[in-house]
Amino acid sequence: MRTEPGMRHAAARALAAAAAGIILGRVCSVPVWVVIAGLVVAVASARLTRGWSLYLAVAAAALVYAQYRTSAPVDPRLYAVDRFEGTIESGSVAGTARRAVVSLARPWRGKVTLWLRDSTPVLEPGDVVRVFGRIDPLAFPRNPGVSDFNSVLAARGFVGSASATTANTVLLARGKGPFLLNRVVAPVRAYIFGVVDRFLPGSEGSLFAGLLLGGSQGLPKDVQEAFRDAGIVHILAVSGMNVSIVVGVVWLMLSLLGVRGWWRFGVGVAGVVFYMLLVGFSGAPMRAGVMAVAVMLSVPTQRRVSTVASLCSAGILLLLIDPAMLFDAGAQLSFAATLGIVLVAGPAQQLVGRAVRLRRLGRWVLAPVVVSVAATLFTAPLLLHHFSRVQPLAFMTSAAVVPLVGLAMPLGMIVLIVNLVSHWLASVFAQSLWLVLFLLLKLTVFMGRLDWAIWEPGCLPWVWVAWAYALGLLALRLRREPVRVWFAAVLLAGLSVMAWQSATRRPVNSMTFLDPGQGDAMLLEDSLGRRVLFDAGVNRTGALRDYLRSRGIHTLDAVVVTHPDNDHYGGLLDLPERFRIRQLLVSSTESQDPDYRGLLARLRERGTEVVVAGKGTHLSGLGFQVDFIWPDDATRAQFLAGTARTNDISLVATVAHGEFRMLLTGDLDKPDLLARLDAGADLLKSPHHGSLRGNPEVLYTKAQPRYVVVMGRYPTPAKLERRFEGTGVNYINTRVDGAVALRFESGQPVIQRFFGRLPFPAE
Repeated sequence: MRTEPGMRHAAARALAAAAAGIILGRVCSVPVWVVIAGLVVAVASARLTRGWSLYLAVAAAALVYAQYRTSAPVDPRLYAVDRFEGTIESGSVAGTARRAVVSLARPWRGKVTLWLRDSTPVLEPGDVVRVFGRIDPLAFPRNPGVSDFNSVLAARGFVGSASATTANTVLLARGKGPFLLNRVVAPVRAYIFGVVDRFLPGSEGSLFAGLLLGGSQGLPKDVQEAFRDAGIVHILAVSGMNVSIVVGVVWLMLSLLGVRGWWRFGVGVAGVVFYMLLVGFSGAPMRAGVMAVAVMLSVPTQRRVSTVASLCSAGILLLLIDPAMLFDAGAQLSFAATLGIVLVAGPAQQLVGRAVRLRRLGRWVLAPVVVSVAATLFTAPLLLHHFSRVQPLAFMTSAAVVPLVGLAMPLGMIVLIVNLVSHWLASVFAQSLWLVLFLLLKLTVFMGRLDWAIWEPGCLPWVWVAWAYALGLLALRLRREPVRVWFAAVLLAGLSVMAWQSATRRPVNSMTFLDPGQGDAMLLEDSLGRRVLFDAGVNRTGALRDYLRSRGIHTLDAVVVTHPDNDHYGGLLDLPERFRIRQLLVSSTESQDPDYRGLLARLRERGTEVVVAGKGTHLSGLGFQVDFIWPDDATRAQFLAGTARTNDISLVATVAHGEFRMLLTGDLDKPDLLARLDAGADLLKSPHHGSLRGNPEVLYTKAQPRYVVVMGRYPTPAKLERRFEGTGVNYINTRVDGAVALRFESGQPVIQRFFGRLPFPAE
């Protein structure tokens, strides 16, 4: 007997169908005529299928719409022009990071992040500028298991970045673009930042700006890390909590002013729309805004609101605005957190209310904890997938932080309103606001330093994310007998696959050339699970930290720092204190760099054995033979005397696996010395990032490599891109290829690529 789908969960089914269509369009290419034919057939057979085929029609329509909205590839000629024009979409405001977003003028398309240098004037939305300079393509580090920020920005319409100075920037016009944004939204944002700078200098002001408008600009790096480690970084991305507080304040003010019925609803909707314009129409605030409008609509219509239906309707609206939002980590986390609260918090609070006799205890203490637990449980799989970590105690932090946020935002809005009348009275409220923000910062930093409470098992694949959510949704309906059967089947199937994977998975000998953005970083692994890191890349990118975290690696058997330059040791500064390094091999413990000296001191305190390596040093006990062939004692003595450069004492090593030999040259760039070294190698790591001086023709003639790897620079000064064209040499540049691994499963290595090449112009 056929059953009709009904309307109870129609929005949820439609959202699932739309998401399936968008995903299908992303993973495979389907001819448009096939999709349209399927759409027509699904609509025509709706009566025969009792409406079920309509969801197939929704999926087909979503697939076509997503393909239509897919951005066209960037014209590579854009990166060759020496000037460009555009209109400022979001400008720099005094007291925030000096950057602006430029929407390019024809014939080009896309958006450019414009970094403002020296005394470049503050640019406002609607300003038309001409910048003399080149646009750099998106080139954030790309490593397996870590979200590709290049793809995230490309999905948002960005094509690159550029720098602007007073000398190379010309202001052509003002006041262009949408009137509402230029004449209303931009002045309001400027007013907010002006009040923040006046009454709340320092981290407290940056925190309030983040709570109200989103973002963490102005917060110290350690504070930003604390928000992430404490599991509450979402409060700095305008989401449901932030929007609900703002809407609640507006709704209360309208009630106090005597505005009722449809007038209150209309003004409330206008307030929500204006707040969306103020923070930007991104995923989380849009979803929260739609749900807020649905809740407000229930008052004049006197109808009950289905929170699940409202949430799913908001999701459908967001996909209509931008189908790529389905793949945005922030949008996914926001949706999952809200879904968890909707599905779990309500029933759980009812159980708490029955078990706890004291109503105030249940309402003011246990209820926030239940909400936080629900949000934590439903976001955990996505956090493990996107960030390879989860904070199980985040619900405790949220339960303590949410009341402070609920107090800080209304207080801040009062300060903004009162300041229009009296600066003195605004300063009085600002003092109370500062105290609340101060407590919020202290609590966050304290919770963020609880390293033992952070779980980092590695990146969770999508299949296990889906398995976790399937179990969670089934667990909510365990009272039904068929659901219990399905729950047991899904649970046992998943656990069986996990057990077989664990039993059959074996590490292999491999060398992974990472993409740290700048510098070198190579991870050597053998079949017994031992790991040696050669260099760590530059710090502040987090590339090495995030890659190791995605692999669930918390200990390294040895780390080789070829020489004391930041782009070779800096990535170690990003590693958390709980990370362990058993042995550190360096070319010298002496350096004028205080960060390098401090790093060595901290590692020694944590029990790391620091060894000065050089010519004749060997690493044993690995599946590879590692021999260091440079520097010699005489060159190290010259360095200590101040007559040799850090590059001159760069550790050079040969790494052999069977008959395959790799030559890792670090930054040694002396042509005569390189020519004298025993340079025969199957794989050559280009000296000094493809520098002209460090890559003489004689080196490659002597080595005769089959593989050449360049790290940290593209294009190379030595023009290696052209040198190896048509030669049969496997040329790899991690700046355009992303991370690449060589896997030694059966003698000769097999190249494993994880990404496609970036559209960089060759030079």
